[in-house]
Amino acid sequence: LNEASALVGRVIGSKWQSSFKFELRSKMNGRDVFEIEDGGNNTIIVRGNNGISLASGFNYYLKNYAMVDYNPLFDSNTEMKKGIVPVGKKIVKDTQYEYRYALNFCTYSYTMSFWNWDQYEEFIDWAAMNGVNLMLDIVGQEEVLRQTLNKWGYSDEEVKEYICGPAYFAWFYMQNLYSYGGPLPDNWFEQRTELARKMHDRMQTYGISPVVQGFSGQVPDNFDKKQPTALITEMKDWVGYTRPSIIQPYITENDAAKGKENLYPQVAKDFYDAQKNVFGNVTNYYATDPFHEGGNPSGLDFAETFKQVQTEMLKANEKAVWVMQQWQGNLDATKLSGLLKPSQALALDLQTDLNPQNGVMENSETPWLWCMLHNFGGRMGMDGNLPNVAKNPAIAMNESKYMKGIGITPEALENSPVAYELLFDMTWTKDPIHEDAWIAKYAQRRA
Repeated sequence: LNEASALVGRVIGSKWQSSFKFELRSKMNGRDVFEIEDGGNNTIIVRGNNGISLASGFNYYLKNYAMVDYNPLFDSNTEMKKGIVPVGKKIVKDTQYEYRYALNFCTYSYTMSFWNWDQYEEFIDWAAMNGVNLMLDIVGQEEVLRQTLNKWGYSDEEVKEYICGPAYFAWFYMQNLYSYGGPLPDNWFEQRTELARKMHDRMQTYGISPVVQGFSGQVPDNFDKKQPTALITEMKDWVGYTRPSIIQPYITENDAAKGKENLYPQVAKDFYDAQKNVFGNVTNYYATDPFHEGGNPSGLDFAETFKQVQTEMLKANEKAVWVMQQWQGNLDATKLSGLLKPSQALALDLQTDLNPQNGVMENSETPWLWCMLHNFGGRMGMDGNLPNVAKNPAIAMNESKYMKGIGITPEALENSPVAYELLFDMTWTKDPIHEDAWIAKYAQRRA
């Protein structure tokens, strides 16, 4: 409640804080909900079941009554020219989407490489105001890797040489490349850890779950030199860059006969222990993709790999949900068949807006999200299929058994704010939106 009031001050100014009264209420049929009504004496009452619902109710009022548009990624119209406009009949809005997701690994490099707390605070506020309750968060993971690799014979200097520079973190954490753009400065680890903790505090206050890194075996190429009994699989190249190797997550009799050990469970345990040491128990959601954009799995058993990755994730946290990307056919029936608990996986159909690939998730009974990827590489222009976004999520929700929500997965947050606003307005309606009428109202509040 205190943070909701502070949000008002950050968005439209402290003089308006006394005009908004926030109260908690229970969920509606197990769903997130907000309600808005006139409070008398020129005040507005916003009720919600958590911080996200309170922030979303506040935002709904701003957009639909005060004609205010808050978007720190681009520019905002936050002048309360109309003052406090009465709503009349009480408004009640609930959501049919369990998850409302934000971000792509690429966003952290194309847009957010060097963001500080001021920028993240504004973004987290915006996300909460738009109903986001699940957000990819790789900030500070370098310290987790440092502590993990220290246990396996790597010095701090070697760890710094292995990790990429910040502008390339996206592809490092997707296991596409390593070392490029580094090494990191010594003070990076502490600074980013503290930034991540600050972000987690604010996200927890709202009720946003961070999606932190999972472990699917990524290690430096010389890991088997440090640990001669380790069984390492080289993943070859990715568009001219050398991929990091992975520890094979299972062992065969033939491997054992050659003196190899299955070190994957212990390294995975050390990774998740380090993560808890650095951040505490901040989430149940973990993102990792063992074979993102191809690679050379060299005869690896896909199903067994997926089984073992989820096995160790669940050992670390029995409530763990593995968040994975459906991109370029990355997820197929064979891989998903290896899941120990499909109900504790969540597949991001990364580009449902233009290239849906969710059939395999429906067939394998794997929960998935309808996602909009409308910007590649921060390229400038006007992007976004608005008629599609205005209707297809609602249609898909009605026709799908395992769709659990919606999300934005842009490679960069560089253009077309209208696309984000429209998609997240889908959160609070069960029906398609008439995009022409919506755009006219959007233009009015933006201007």
